[in-house]
Amino acid sequence: LGKDRSVNNGERHLEQTCNGLGQKSLAGTCSTYQNDIALFYVNIVLAGLGNAFVVIIYRNRKISFGCVLPNHIVIKELLDSMAPITLEEMTGIKLMNRLDTKYVASKAQLVQLLKLVQDKYYVQETLERRIIPYLTTYYDTDDHLMYMMHHNKRARRMKVRVRTYVASELTFLEVKNKNNHARTKKKRIEVPSQDDFRGVEGAHELVQRKTGLDLDKLNAVVRNQFERVTLVNKGKTVRLTIDFNI
Repeated sequence: LGKDRSVNNGERHLEQTCNGLGQKSLAGTCSTYQNDIALFYVNIVLAGLGNAFVVIIYRNRKISFGCVLPNHIVIKELLDSMAPITLEEMTGIKLMNRLDTKYVASKAQLVQLLKLVQDKYYVQETLERRIIPYLTTYYDTDDHLMYMMHHNKRARRMKVRVRTYVASELTFLEVKNKNNHARTKKKRIEVPSQDDFRGVEGAHELVQRKTGLDLDKLNAVVRNQFERVTLVNKGKTVRLTIDFNI
């Protein structure tokens, strides 16, 4: 965050969001929530319709919104007011090939964003849940090769992780590659569990082919848990993903 409370992201700069989001001003909320930091990023699919994919990650802070309701209650009410969409209905926008751009925002601004899109987007519903828990373990070499690629801002970099989609009880070994054109591609195979994946047919081949590394030489280095909300526009060309309670 810059001194003017704007957000700087290297090559891109997010203007002072307190000045307005669409036609609705956020000025009344920014002074209250200036310490309630959030992260979101935009991913644009390069094939097909050029879909946009936004992820917002924010802290779980119990701060009142407008001195009426806490933000997490307002967020849930806004999500409950939206029409649902199923995973099967979202098959055309999986976003395995996309552009990622990351930003920082506040939880109060997330509330404003949801208000702007609530009539234009569906919310993904899985087993009657609209806020879905995720569990992810990231793997790296002993010398943290993949982390250092990211830390040193290498254009070409990669990630290896095992992610569990808790609501659907599905777990995948996933490999993400980012090239020097900022394009991100993800490949994955289903595995039995977070701890049972190395012996799965195709697991070693996937990691070797996409990273040049031996899966047996990768160690678990970071595990995180969060909850995710996925929104899809009514034209099914744009996806907005919101991650929180990290």
